[in-house]
Parts: sequence; structure tokens; C-alpha cells
Amino acid sequence: AVGLFRALQKETDARPGDIVAIQGIGGIGHIGIQLARKMGYRVIAISNSNDKEEDALEMGAHLFIGPKTKSVTRKLQKLGGAKLIVSTAPTSQVLGALVPGLGLNGRLVTMGISAGKFGLSPNNLIFNHGTIIGVTPGKPYDAEELAEFAILQDVECRTEIFPLEDAQKAFDRMISGNAHYRVVLKIADRE
Repeated sequence: AVGLFRALQKETDARPGDIVAIQGIGGIGHIGIQLARKMGYRVIAISNSNDKEEDALEMGAHLFIGPKTKSVTRKLQKLGGAKLIVSTAPTSQVLGALVPGLGLNGRLVTMGISAGKFGLSPNNLIFNHGTIIGVTPGKPYDAEELAEFAILQDVECRTEIFPLEDAQKAFDRMISGNAHYRVVLKIADRE
């Protein structure tokens, strides 16, 4: 989440009211929706699962774009184009497809690590003065800033908690893609 916080705050010149799209509404993306909303952006949640629409809107997205939408980028362009698109899902083929959704001077930030390559036409970057960057988790002071912001703004990390003895079950749930946002192992009860 620290890299995502940096992307929303330090790796963009987006201002309150600008369109910011969060692609991938999972362990990181669900936090991104909340952070972006609390920063005053017009938040668009993009997911390949219609099951996440209700949650995305409840977490603060102004609009949900799911698999029923014929063209994600056409929808973003109808809204004026995104100033920032943060891709949290580790699928390289999605990245090239998101570029046409950028607005003038828009930026696509990728956080997901993928072994694949992505193809794109440079036209959308050239004509819109767009950029693509990758973002790393950041420094310890970035984590402190995120923690302070999250506490002050009531940003909630949604988790599924498993006891340590169910670590394999927790891992399998996470890898399956069916985890309800974050999977956490509980080591022991505090006394």
C-alpha cells in the first residue's frame, strides 16, 4: 500500500476533482480506492469482476467499470480521460490496454510485477503527453506518512484472518484470487 500511496500523492500532478482510476480491486486496490477518495479525486474503480462493484462503490469509488463495459478506455475518455491510472493487478496485457484511457498529461503507474511484456501503440502517449512509470514501495518515511493519513482519514484494510496452523489454507486462498482483499495470519492471541 505504501507504493500506491506514493503513486497517488507524489508520482502525479493530479489535483482534487481530477479523474483517478484504480485498476484491480484486491489487496492493494481496495486501499487505493479509499486513499484516492480521501485525497479528493474523482475515483473510477476498474475490475474484471462484477462481484466487486458494490464494495468498490461503498469504499468510495464514484464509478465502477467492470467486465460488462465494452471498452474501459472509451468510458474513461467519455469522462475526459484519467489524470492517473494506477494498475495494481500483475497482468502485463492489461497495461497497454489502459493507455488510451489517459487524459492530457495523464500517467499510468504500474505496481504489479509480471513476467510478460505488454504491447502498445505510442500514439496515445505522444498525442496526450502521457507517461508510464513503475513505482516501488518507498522509504520508511513514506510508510509513516501513509499510516498517519490512513488513521486520520479512517482508511480501512479489509482482511480475512487465518490462524497460523491454517497457513497453507490461507496461502491457497490468496493464490486462488478468491481472497476478500487481504489474507492475514494470526500468530497468537494477545493477552
